[in-house]
This record gives sequence, C-alpha cells and structure tokens, in this order.
Amino acid sequence: MSFILFATCAAAVAAGAGLVAARRARREPEDDEQTAAPRPPPPVVEPPAIAGLPLAVGDVVSVEVDDPARAGGIGRAHSERWLEGALVLKEGAEVVGAVFVAPEGIRHEAVVAFAAPRRDIGWLTPVALEVTGEPPTSLELGGIVMQRKRRLFVEIERLGRGAPVVRGGAVFAEYEATGRAMGIVLVLGASAVHAWHGARYEPAEYDHWGRGS
Repeated sequence: MSFILFATCAAAVAAGAGLVAARRARREPEDDEQTAAPRPPPPVVEPPAIAGLPLAVGDVVSVEVDDPARAGGIGRAHSERWLEGALVLKEGAEVVGAVFVAPEGIRHEAVVAFAAPRRDIGWLTPVALEVTGEPPTSLELGGIVMQRKRRLFVEIERLGRGAPVVRGGAVFAEYEATGRAMGIVLVLGASAVHAWHGARYEPAEYDHWGRGS
C-alpha cells in the first residue's frame, strides 16, 4: 500500500514540475518582449534635391502678396506654400527649372524656380489655356497680354505628389509682361497644355523656410 502511495505522490510531483515548466516557457517570450530594447523608428526619407535650384520638394516658401481686402485695396498679406511635388524640366542632362506644386484645398497652386545663376521665383496659379502646337510669341494669361521670353524643348521628371501626370517631352515657354507679371506654359502634344500665371519675386522678396513637416 505504501509503495502505491509513494508512486502516486511521485507522479503528482512530476506532473506539477511539468506544468510549472510549461507556464515558464509561455512567460519567457513575453518577458523577452518586455525587456527587449525598443526598435528604432524607420529612417526618414528626404525628398531628392534638385541640382542648381534654390528650392526643393518639401520646402516651405512664403511671400507678401497684394490683399485688396486690406488698407483700401493696397494692403499686403502673408502667403506661404508647402511644395509637395514638382515637374523638373531638363534640357538634355541639364536642369533648367522646376514647377513646384503646392496643394491648397482643391486647388494646386505652384511656384516655379530656375537653375543658377537665376534666383528669382514665380508665385503662380493654374490657368486654362488652349494652344495648338507651338506656344505663340504673345498670349493672354490671367487677363494680361504677355510676351514670350524664352522657349525650350524639355524632358520632364515628376517628383513628390500633386504634380500633373505627364510623360516624355514638352515645349516649355516662359512669358513676361510689364512689372512682375509672368507666365509658364508646357505644351505636351496636340491637345495637352498646362499653364500658370502670377508674379515674379526676387530673392530678397521671398522667405525660404526649408523642409515642412
């Protein structure tokens, strides 16, 4: 009888030890997870810089614009744009400029910058335009008659987000008028045209705040 009792106790002890080991095995991964060093955050991928240009995708730029609602129609207001995308314009392997896109609600405003030695920018708004083939030597943009300043055939590289989806080459034309008025036209074939008009700002007239967040 005592032998049977001893065997029963030994079996109970062995079963208890197995249960404790199993519970410890289940807890150890949890303990490892709690004591393990926190994982580093994923690296921040910076938008690529565009060689020779004063601006880049991700930059924030601001200017002072005319505000008719202030000071009897001759006031000034602060305006800023976050450049989330771009159409980079290349003549061969050389970057000649870029049209940066700044989404503002349902609108996609733009800022154009040019390769060195130019440091001026254009503060632009998209405008509907019908051009067939060659951009004319003069045209009306935003109610202002402008003269063509230069014309180039360019290849377009799209960066970031928000920029028009374009492929291949285009005819690029820059327009100007009296004062600071300017316009940019891209003709991509027989019917595809993108155009912007606005004002030119010299380096001392705009603030470049670097990358947004």
